[in-house]
Amino acid sequence: MASMLEWPGVVIGVDGADAGRVVKIDLGGKDLYSGCAPPPEFVNLTALQTLDLSGSRFSTLPAGFGNLAALQTLDLSDTRLYDLPVGFGNLTALQTLDLSGTRLGTLPVGFGNLASLQTLDLSDTRLGCPPPCVADVQTATLPAEFENLLDTLQTVDDWTTIQLYIIQGLWDKVA
Repeated sequence: MASMLEWPGVVIGVDGADAGRVVKIDLGGKDLYSGCAPPPEFVNLTALQTLDLSGSRFSTLPAGFGNLAALQTLDLSDTRLYDLPVGFGNLTALQTLDLSGTRLGTLPVGFGNLASLQTLDLSDTRLGCPPPCVADVQTATLPAEFENLLDTLQTVDDWTTIQLYIIQGLWDKVA
C-alpha cells in the first residue's frame, strides 16, 4: 500500500508550524473502501485542517478521530457512516461539517461542544431530533421534519416551552 503522503489529494503544508505536515486530504468522490473505516493513521495527522471523504464506502471512523484538533472542514457526505466516534465533540476548531446523505441516527454526546461550527448539513440523515448546537450555527441544513422545530427554537426563550414543542412534534409524528 502506498504511503498516505503519496495519495492524490493530499496537501502538505509549506509554511510555519505546518511545514512538511499533512494539512488537507481531498478524497471526495473516489469511492474508497478499505474495510469499514479510514486507516487509523488519520488520527495522527494533528495539523490536518480539511478532510473530504465524501462518497466513500466507510461506515465508521477510527477511534481517536477526535484528536484531529486542527480540523476545520470535514465532509463525510454520502458515506455509509452510521455513527460518530466518542470524542467527536473534541473537534472544537471544526467550522464546516457535512454529514448529509449518511446513515446517522444519533449524534454523540459532546456534539454540542463544536462551538466553532458555522455550517452544518444534516440533510438526508436518519436523525430523530436536531442536535443541541443547531441554534448557534450560522448555516444549518436539516432534515425537512426539523425545519418547523428550528424556527420554534430560535424564537422561544423558555426550555420548558421548548420541551413541550418537541413533545408535541413527536406526538404529531406518531398520531
